[in-house]
Amino acid sequence: MKLYIPTTSLNFNNILSTESISPKGFYASRGFGYSRWFSIPENDIDGAVLLYESPAVLVRPKSDLEDHPLLIEIDTDEVFPVAKKGVRYSKHSIYLNPWNTKFIFQSEKDQTVAYSLSDSSLETKMLRLYNNKIIVASVQGSFPTMEGISIDFTIEDSCIEKDRQINKIKGLLYGYYIGACLSSSKDDIEQINILKPKSVIRK
Repeated sequence: MKLYIPTTSLNFNNILSTESISPKGFYASRGFGYSRWFSIPENDIDGAVLLYESPAVLVRPKSDLEDHPLLIEIDTDEVFPVAKKGVRYSKHSIYLNPWNTKFIFQSEKDQTVAYSLSDSSLETKMLRLYNNKIIVASVQGSFPTMEGISIDFTIEDSCIEKDRQINKIKGLLYGYYIGACLSSSKDDIEQINILKPKSVIRK
C-alpha cells in the first residue's frame, strides 16, 4: 500500500540522517540525530505521524528559510490505524529504505535547493542511496483536515526507547561494514606490493 507523508524540505536532511520519520515530539528527547523538527499544518501532531492515502498539493508560506513542499511516498505492508477516511497514523517511527521510499518535490527549484543544503550537511550521509528515488512530480487536490478527530495521540516513551536501541544497532552495523571495506588483510597488501613496479635507480 502506498501512503504519503507531507512535510517540508527543512526536514530533508533530518530524514536522511536517520532514514526515518518520527512523531514530532520524539526529536527533542530521543538523544540522537537532529533535535528539531519543522511542522506543517498537514502533519502537526506531537505523538503521531500522519499518513495520507493519496498525494495532494502542498503550499508553504513565504519565509526567510528555504521552506519548500516535500512529500514522502512509502510502499508498505504495515497496516496503520485509520484516523479518518483517507488518513492513517503511526505513533512509532517509520523507517525508510531506498526500495520502498520516494521523495517527491513539486518543482525543479525545490529539489535543487534541498540538494544544495544537503551538500553542506555532514549528517546527510545516505543521500547517494536515494538519488534515484528523489523526483519532481505534479500532484493535484488537497489533504483532508483533521477536524473532529478525538484520538489519543499521547507520546509513548517505549517507542522513543526503541528508536534509541535501533540507532545504536545501526551505528554498530554501519561502523563494522565501513571498517571491513576500508581495512585490508596482510595477503591483500602483499599482492598489491607484488604488482607495484620496482623503482628504477638512476646513476
